Amino acid sequence: MKAADFIDLLKKNGIRDFTGVPCSVFKEVIAYLEKNENYLIASNEGEAMGFAAGISLANRIPAVFMQNDGFGNAVNPLTSLQKLYEFPTLLVISWRGEPGKKDAPQHLWSGKTLLDLLKVFQVDHVLLEPHLSAQEAEIKQLIDNIGRKNSIGAIICRKGIFEKEKIPQKQDEELLSREEASAAVLEEIADDVSIFSTTGKPSREIYKLRDRNNNFYVVGSMGCTASIAFGFHRSSGGKTVVFDGDGAVLMHAGTLATIGYYQPEKFLHICLDNETYESTGGQTAVSAVVDLSELARASKYREVAQVKTAAEIRDFVTKWNKNPRLSFLHIKVKNVTDPDLGRPKETPLDLKKRFMNAHEGSS
Repeated sequence: MKAADFIDLLKKNGIRDFTGVPCSVFKEVIAYLEKNENYLIASNEGEAMGFAAGISLANRIPAVFMQNDGFGNAVNPLTSLQKLYEFPTLLVISWRGEPGKKDAPQHLWSGKTLLDLLKVFQVDHVLLEPHLSAQEAEIKQLIDNIGRKNSIGAIICRKGIFEKEKIPQKQDEELLSREEASAAVLEEIADDVSIFSTTGKPSREIYKLRDRNNNFYVVGSMGCTASIAFGFHRSSGGKTVVFDGDGAVLMHAGTLATIGYYQPEKFLHICLDNETYESTGGQTAVSAVVDLSELARASKYREVAQVKTAAEIRDFVTKWNKNPRLSFLHIKVKNVTDPDLGRPKETPLDLKKRFMNAHEGSS
């Protein structure tokens, strides 16, 4: 189905306010909403639920978009905000890792438990089918019940449910690609430095560029890479480098303040900033109006720089190697990826064991 047809049906049933966090399953829908409708970009699903509560207070029913992996971020407000105050809310949830369908490994647990979780939290749902006209009455009934009962309902979207549409991306050709920027960093990183890379394409690019036993590729858990790396660093004490993304940093921005509070030495936090959620389709991130390097300074990172060129990147990392203080390297990159980019051949569990074996006896 077309994204516009789906949104038109929601609007026909009184849903005119939209918020959420992107997923590749409904990337065309988010692109349409950003261009044509009242859509609030959220940094994480809990924030989106907060927006939705405010919309409900204005006597309107909001729609909140999220990936099923991100549903966990919404559970706290779901129970202690939406249900407590009986705010009517429509959730639109992508179904990654649907049983019987091939998907990335990080989606398997949330995929097989999604429907059970909705039942636990007493969220009625409709499973979206390709022929929207056949479901108009069912969707209307779901939304009517949400409004009448001041309850929460969900529409579940499978992979491939929406027609593919080309989403134009703005590019600054003077910038490096994320892969080129990562390559410049990796040229200056010694073999004994532990590397942690964020979920999605950044990890896949680092795996392609320089796979090593002491690389830890965070698969899923968006926004948690820096906290994982810091937890490891506190126990190991060795040099640690984090490859993060702008959307991931914003999702759990409080981690910057926590790391700054503890002032670890030998810790380099890199943010590859293309101002989008590129791994899920290039949707807009609010990093376009947020200076993440200033956020790091305010969080008391000791060395902070925003750079664009490979020479600037290499210069910063070289200086960090000599004086490895708590540092934040903010790299503006363009929104482009190798179309043939592969994935790690090993399972996440095998990669974890490999990383731990590489650091055995170092703590």
